Amino acid sequence: EEELEAGVAPDSVFYGVDKALDRISLALSRGKTAKTEKGLKIAQERLAEAQKMADEGKLEEAEEAQKEHEEVLTESETTLEELETNGSVEKSKEALEEVSELQNKVESHYDKVREVKETILERQREKMSPEQIAKLEQVFNKIQEKAKQVDQRTEEKKDKVKLRYKTLSEKTDAEVETELEQIEEKVNLKEGREERHSTAVARTEKALEKAKEELTELKTQGKDVTELEAQVANSEALLKELKANKSKKVTTDVDELGNEVSAVARRLGDAKKEGNFEEVKAE
Repeated sequence: EEELEAGVAPDSVFYGVDKALDRISLALSRGKTAKTEKGLKIAQERLAEAQKMADEGKLEEAEEAQKEHEEVLTESETTLEELETNGSVEKSKEALEEVSELQNKVESHYDKVREVKETILERQREKMSPEQIAKLEQVFNKIQEKAKQVDQRTEEKKDKVKLRYKTLSEKTDAEVETELEQIEEKVNLKEGREERHSTAVARTEKALEKAKEELTELKTQGKDVTELEAQVANSEALLKELKANKSKKVTTDVDELGNEVSAVARRLGDAKKEGNFEEVKAE
């Protein structure tokens, strides 16, 4: 797991200056592609700032970083949509390559957002009150929702560019798909998706092991965990099926499965401490 590095954080008196410098840098970026890439880089910095503030228990500052993250991604969305796709066949193919390269960066950011969210909630659950955890979840849910929105908009833009290229080139669907596969390999989108898939699988496997550990401890306390063991076994079987398919959609399914299992593991851990296993079991 790669830790993000935060620069000037919202609790610093220089944060306003740092934001202004980022804005200038973004405005000076030449071309839509370069500007979108710069926006994604700044969004990654804002994610790191939110993580740092959350780790320090500074929830208002974490929320400020979330709002800045949303603002810069909104601008990146607009810039991406303005990417020129008309003109010649060569121009539209170039746009398809540019969008595919940006898509790799967008998907990578979305994946990092999901990872940070799960990590920070797990890390702070023992330290914060239920009210603080609820606030923290709200902040990172908004960050995740915005990253997801940009991911979806990028996919939609790519579909438009692909259709435009097909129309101008007068090629068949099969020919365009073959070229697209070559482009995705060239810009490392294929490799990036495989890496993200492997990471999602590893996170889910870790969550399953944690859930099984909690069930084992509850079992030693004389609790009837038969149904829950069956649910975990079903999740393991599902993961086994999903592991072989490294498409973007399946990777998302693996991540969601991992999040569900992590939530179960957390509730089981809480039940073990608070003695409310029957309530958790009934959920």
